[in-house]
Amino acid sequence: MKISKNIINQFWEQAAIEQTARNYLDKGYSVTKQVRIADMQALLVAQKNNDVIFFDFKSGEWDKARANQALKLRNYVAHKKAGKFKLVLVNTPEEKEIQIEGLEDVIYNICLEKAMPELRHKVTQATLDKISDIEIHHSQVREKEIEVKGSAIAHFQTGFINGENLPYQESFLATFYLTLSHDLNLKTLYEFNIDMSSFDE
Repeated sequence: MKISKNIINQFWEQAAIEQTARNYLDKGYSVTKQVRIADMQALLVAQKNNDVIFFDFKSGEWDKARANQALKLRNYVAHKKAGKFKLVLVNTPEEKEIQIEGLEDVIYNICLEKAMPELRHKVTQATLDKISDIEIHHSQVREKEIEVKGSAIAHFQTGFINGENLPYQESFLATFYLTLSHDLNLKTLYEFNIDMSSFDE
């Protein structure tokens, strides 16, 4: 019998939640699962004194709706200064996490070129802070190039149009399909999408 990958991912996500809860209990935190925050839900919250950490867990690929839920929670925590937000990436045992050194810089530069103009139409000022949580969904090494498809989270510091230019942190999911030269420079950008729909909510 072959077990569905979706079912495997669900069990590994639950195992990761349990392990994270145990780790933080051992550190003296109180932990609560499935915490409702406004119209959102944190899968786990750990608290010790004034240190509050909101966790979300990612196993397998997310669809757009699920990714937006996570980013909405992350932005809510950042804006309300309610604590810290941590995204835990869960890999099943047979999965190997692929890392390409220098890819973060490549995605950062693409975001500067592609995402920043769109964001500056919405706010008076914006700066790209960092790229995090890069996931490679597909990669292939060819004779003259490396093909890569994946996703990442882009973090920005923004100032809103109305009122004062107060700094806010905004995070958006970006997906990409590109090729790199063997010295890890961008060769061809086939596709780049960054979902800013949560910004206007």
